[in-house]
Amino acid sequence: MATTILSNYGAPTINSIAAERILSNTILENIYQGIIEKDGKGVTQRFTTDCSGAEIRFVHVKPIFAQAREIGASINGGNFPSLVHEGETDSFGLPVLTVLDDPIDLAQVNKDMIPVDLAAQYIKNYTDQVNLNINAMTVAGKYYATMLASANGSEVNITSYAANGNFANAIEDANSLLDEGVEEMGVSMFPQEDRAVVIQTAYRPILRHTGVLIVGGANYAYDTLKKGSIDATSEPRKNEDGFIGSLDGVDVHIAAPLVFKVAGLYLGLAKGDITEMIGYVSSAFANVRGIAAPRGVKVIDAPQGQGTRFQPLTRMGFKVVEGYEKGNSLICKDGYVNIYSQLKTIFSLGNYDNFLFRGVGSRISLSPTLTTSAATKVKLTDANAYKLAVVGVTTGTKITSVSEFIVAYNSAAANKKGVVNSAEEVTKAGITGCDCYGLVMASDGTCALTSAVAVA
Repeated sequence: MATTILSNYGAPTINSIAAERILSNTILENIYQGIIEKDGKGVTQRFTTDCSGAEIRFVHVKPIFAQAREIGASINGGNFPSLVHEGETDSFGLPVLTVLDDPIDLAQVNKDMIPVDLAAQYIKNYTDQVNLNINAMTVAGKYYATMLASANGSEVNITSYAANGNFANAIEDANSLLDEGVEEMGVSMFPQEDRAVVIQTAYRPILRHTGVLIVGGANYAYDTLKKGSIDATSEPRKNEDGFIGSLDGVDVHIAAPLVFKVAGLYLGLAKGDITEMIGYVSSAFANVRGIAAPRGVKVIDAPQGQGTRFQPLTRMGFKVVEGYEKGNSLICKDGYVNIYSQLKTIFSLGNYDNFLFRGVGSRISLSPTLTTSAATKVKLTDANAYKLAVVGVTTGTKITSVSEFIVAYNSAAANKKGVVNSAEEVTKAGITGCDCYGLVMASDGTCALTSAVAVA
């Protein structure tokens, strides 16, 4: 929407005398973190030097499980073994179809009126968005693979952390789980040197208060307090890659809340859902990522008139390699909810095919509305919904995430909840005097909540 906002011609004035107005020759920059997990630390990119195709294929050599035998024994004791093994391989694919390529227009009139290099700032802003999405995609992908594997009944590595516990111990416990490897994939122990820890920024002070500052003595504590690190020798790089020091032989990084928010969008969930995962310890051996970008940004004339159109293009992809899900050791809040298994149960889904991992620009848009016309009647509506559910809760109870909705739904009486059809008014005798919430899920797994509606 085009607008014009001009200040009064007489302003600014000082003691009724016109004063000069000067536009600052600088811009308040957006500040984003750089790429947190780099090649060889928590993620591998060496398989993805060529991202020109839609999918990158890489080969895994299956382990050969040979067994020791005893010469002279009655079973397989001859001079030559009775068993012969042949090597086999698997191949895995990494789609690189997530794209950041929206054009950026810079009108000539803006360049003429603003004495700053807007073009450089626009390109920097785009680069920041690329870094943000790479970080968010990586965080989301590890959450997605682990939780989905767990929902499917596979063994995964998840360490629960209770509030006020020793967070350093939780990281060490999660790190130790990687030492157990994944036997069926031929990994007796994930490499120590390729691991990385990523945690939410809010847990850096918790880590310092309940872990690293209670050991090492006064001089050690002074050095860490001075630097803001978690060890006495490391120099923090919060904005660069989130590095804050090392613990249990692994580099620890913090990820900004915005990273977790966008990660939730990649899964179609709320920030409050994915932040039930405090962080993780990851091996680069289990995770692959590809990033393809041309050497420069294409620049053309703006189609609408005088000006410049920048045409950036970055293509990327992330995936946890099939069978290596245990290469990510998650640290979750005590009592965390596995959203995938719970929604499958609530909505009686036949499988998990509806839960997709993809960029928010290609997810189904939801706009649910919840209304009530009588003390026991409620109607949830969304034209794009695939599955819908309602629940009545105690007045004043706040539900801000899918996880919280699931907890409330599972604990509610049968007459206070139910799966419904869009725009169908249903009767729930127990919702009188409650606050009612609605949850809708699209066919791609995107979820949205309604605001509370009071039922008189």
